[in-house]
Amino acid sequence: MLNDTGSRKSIAEYIQENLRNNLGVNVELEVVSGKERIERTKKRDYQISLQNWTGDFLDPITYLDIFASANGNNRGDFKNTRYDELTKIVKSSADPKSKSSSNGGNGKTYL
Repeated sequence: MLNDTGSRKSIAEYIQENLRNNLGVNVELEVVSGKERIERTKKRDYQISLQNWTGDFLDPITYLDIFASANGNNRGDFKNTRYDELTKIVKSSADPKSKSSSNGGNGKTYL
């Protein structure tokens, strides 16, 4: 499922083609309005959804926090105790070294 704005359709078609060619997986694209995509992802009414996020401040946590278990924008329902612990450390620390170390751990844990 993808919404009908910008370059999303060409991105989804690229992913679709790669899944077919490399994994033999056929997926059907469903183009919906942005409003419908948001409503359906909130309800978890989808199988795969093309999502994006735009950070609103210059800190990696603006992106990494999305995958914290309690984050309302974590619509893929990713859950990992260690990831949540590292996110909590980053959000509660003003020390750049501590934040950097924990952010790196978050990236490794998620990937």
